[in-house]
Amino acid sequence: MKLILKIKLIAFALIMFFVAISISGCKTETVYTWTGFYYPNGDKYDESTKITSPIFGTLVECKAWVKVQVKPGDKFDYQCGKNCVVKGDNTVCDEIIDKNDI
Repeated sequence: MKLILKIKLIAFALIMFFVAISISGCKTETVYTWTGFYYPNGDKYDESTKITSPIFGTLVECKAWVKVQVKPGDKFDYQCGKNCVVKGDNTVCDEIIDKNDI
């Protein structure tokens, strides 16, 4: 009898949990972040001239940041990276959008 009561209590608690989540409007959307990397001399492998942006919420914001960076005479290149994290000396992104991809 005690086991049945415990099972009912657990089931009731789970039901209440899911009801509370659905009522609260809790969203399960995936949130992405975007980071811009601007290379004024056009060399993506020249870390000494790379300019890194702040973090943006959209790719559009990242591309707008790049436009502000461009100076007359720059043979620039750039990348916008999705969900980038720094690991040691490297920056690792889930996805990279290059100048040629946009």
